[in-house]
Amino acid sequence: MPITPSIVNAADIRALLSSDPIFKKIHSAYGAPPDWQRPPGFVSLCRIILEQQVSLASARAHFDKLSAFVPAMTPEHLLSLTDEEMRHCQISRQKSRYLKALANAVVEGHLHLESLPDQPEDLIRAHLTRVPGIGGWTCDIYLMFCLQKRYSPPGRCCHPLRSNISNRPHQQGSHNRAFPALETFANPGQFLPLACLFAIPESTSDPVTNQGKKKPRYCMNQLQNDPAQAPKPYPRRRTYGRFAFEFLSIFVAVISAFALNNWNEERRDRNAEEKILSEIRNGLEQDKADIGVNMYGHTVGLAACDYWQQVIQNEPVPEDSIAMQLLNLTRDFIAIQNRAGYESLKSKGLELITDDTLRLDIIAIYEYDFATLKNLEEQYEELQFQRNYFRDFRDILGPYLIWDQEEKITGIRRPVQLSDKEKSVLMMDLWKIRTNRKFALYFYQEVNRKIDRLMVRIQHSVPQ
Repeated sequence: MPITPSIVNAADIRALLSSDPIFKKIHSAYGAPPDWQRPPGFVSLCRIILEQQVSLASARAHFDKLSAFVPAMTPEHLLSLTDEEMRHCQISRQKSRYLKALANAVVEGHLHLESLPDQPEDLIRAHLTRVPGIGGWTCDIYLMFCLQKRYSPPGRCCHPLRSNISNRPHQQGSHNRAFPALETFANPGQFLPLACLFAIPESTSDPVTNQGKKKPRYCMNQLQNDPAQAPKPYPRRRTYGRFAFEFLSIFVAVISAFALNNWNEERRDRNAEEKILSEIRNGLEQDKADIGVNMYGHTVGLAACDYWQQVIQNEPVPEDSIAMQLLNLTRDFIAIQNRAGYESLKSKGLELITDDTLRLDIIAIYEYDFATLKNLEEQYEELQFQRNYFRDFRDILGPYLIWDQEEKITGIRRPVQLSDKEKSVLMMDLWKIRTNRKFALYFYQEVNRKIDRLMVRIQHSVPQ
């Protein structure tokens, strides 16, 4: 991706110097502000994400380790890394998700970084902030230092510039008189004049990378009168020992902040894990109740097989329940499963469950056992009792059924005189119904035992 022309360029500096004498004095004393430009594109955006809420030295070290770990810093290589490899590069779990979300958006074509420089700033912000982990601060930095937008954004990154100006003596009732360029040359939010002012009292260092040469503090009143009167910095001896304690304190603070950030992320992930496990446990309780209903239906279906075998053999049976026995004989069932908790887990990432065995058990229940139950009840041809067996009983035994005036079955005419062929057909149907219902009951019992074991494991993982 080509680098956008820098904000700090000779033409704009000449226009700025001709618009206001004070900037001409500043330029004479200190020269042009440093060029803090970064190349636009995926790599720079990854660096800015790593610089969120940590020290810049720490972010730079993490980026260097990550870029050295992959063959090339591209979205495809980044998506190929596992969570363990990201942690090896000292990338926190949260920033790992942010980087992979950015890489995924680029790979799937949801974010076209090449076309951003030609778009208006509000549209650029809209495109970038759709990616998880990219907010106002990240957009501001990318706009200014990568896309070199001439007006500093309204976000947080320009606050140091504004507060820097407002604290100087020239701002107390004399803004228009002291710096007319902020009124005539450009809007007060423009980056170039603010960068010139920012560089005077603080440093010429890059506010993003913190690189550059430090400048001494000078009084603005002196600069307004004559920059040549500003005091010159005096040479100092290089006494590195006196900074040892400060360096150690900064190092301890950085490590502590990194550890605290990881602890907060782990605690947040643990809370999310416990919430999803509770949802899965509640869903499994409902699944057990639904499984119990289906198991009861298959059990009474087996009892109906015994009942109609006695009818075929002209043995005595209670005829007040004959209608219910006919219904139970060929009744079909569907597998109802509550998958809300599991779908929530998949949307957040299966790796949210830290216990590998528990995670595998959950996946096995939903992806294999429940899927098999559903296929068994609704698609397996042998278990479609109504479609396969009801017609034989209706055609052969229907003429023997007794109906009342309300068109209800009240009994059966005796004796039931069936041919050997008719008896063979009905007995074969009863055998197949028994066999398939017993097979379904066996599989339901196995799934029930797995659910019980899984619920015990979840109970141990989720505090009451």
